[in-house]
Amino acid sequence: MDASNAAKASLRKEEGEASSAVDASSAVDASATGGAPEGYVCSQGVAPWGDSPLELKAELEAFGLAYREQRRTFDREGAEEKKRRNNGGNGLFHSFALWVVLRRLRPGLVVETGVHVGQTSWLIRKASEEWKPRFVRIDPDGKWGFWRDGTTVDYIGRKSFRDFGEINWEGMGVDLSDALVLMDDHIDQMTRLAQARDLGFVHLIYDDNYMPGFGDMFSIKSACDGSPSSSSPHQHKGDLHRAFSRESGVEVQRVRCRMPTASPRENCPVLGDEAAAELQAELLSSAEVIWEFPPISRAADPVEPKRWLGSGKALSLLGPVPWEREHTRLYRESTKEALFEGEEGEEEAARLLGVDVEHVRLEANRYLNMVYIQLKTKPKEEKKEA
Repeated sequence: MDASNAAKASLRKEEGEASSAVDASSAVDASATGGAPEGYVCSQGVAPWGDSPLELKAELEAFGLAYREQRRTFDREGAEEKKRRNNGGNGLFHSFALWVVLRRLRPGLVVETGVHVGQTSWLIRKASEEWKPRFVRIDPDGKWGFWRDGTTVDYIGRKSFRDFGEINWEGMGVDLSDALVLMDDHIDQMTRLAQARDLGFVHLIYDDNYMPGFGDMFSIKSACDGSPSSSSPHQHKGDLHRAFSRESGVEVQRVRCRMPTASPRENCPVLGDEAAAELQAELLSSAEVIWEFPPISRAADPVEPKRWLGSGKALSLLGPVPWEREHTRLYRESTKEALFEGEEGEEEAARLLGVDVEHVRLEANRYLNMVYIQLKTKPKEEKKEA
């Protein structure tokens, strides 16, 4: 047994629980598990490209070449170094997920909301260079000296910015059902889903799919978690939110953060049980497919989730909540099985990617369950009426 699995088994043994990861059609009621919630992968339907680990692994070497070139491009030394590097941006695992989805779907249009310095823009162009889709980028902040190649349509910066929901997409004369939208702008993910659905988009991929109860905005995983008011016995009942939202054993109020904010009381209204159940129902009824991408390797110490839980930004109006052993267990149970397991698996992944094994381990600890959603298509008449 590898170190990460041994740690997980130890946690389960100490807490007297059976390990399980279930999809969105299965109940995760704490009352049925002796009062201890279980983690789960939010899942519905089947991804258009299937879910074979072998097919995903087959993309690693080509992706590794592009990833290393990207790092060289954005790690240049000199006066522009700080502008061009975004250490908090899409890392190895999230970039690989995006790479695979792009190359499997081969969309005719790519939309990126949240550009920053353009590291992900560069990767999108690299992944799609065989068919060269139209590319639209959206970001209100253009001060970072973002990467550009002269072929993108940019709504970036104070003078040019248009929000995703405000752009005249029909006027572009493109088939929105053949587009892929990368949501990486840290806006409430269910708000973006509703906008995309109403506009006629079908394929979405979300970065920063935080565990229920933390992060700087409301995530798909948070919507999937529901509440005790969720109507179906086969839906989740808000157990993960409760597990990640306790301060000294006392549950704090659920909130729905619209966007990153220094003032949670203004941008993070309380989300009651009925409203949380309605968001869960909206997600599951709107999506044909909900598919969380598996990590390349398993996290030994989930640093990124710990950081967001400790920040208290979207967790509650009361401030940070300490990370506990139960949180590590739930995080692992709520993440798909890794493509590579154990130390030998990490070394094999590093070899295929052409990076140091320590880099693979570091990036594993930053993984936040990147998720692809395929929305149900509307009849043409219904689209017009909307």
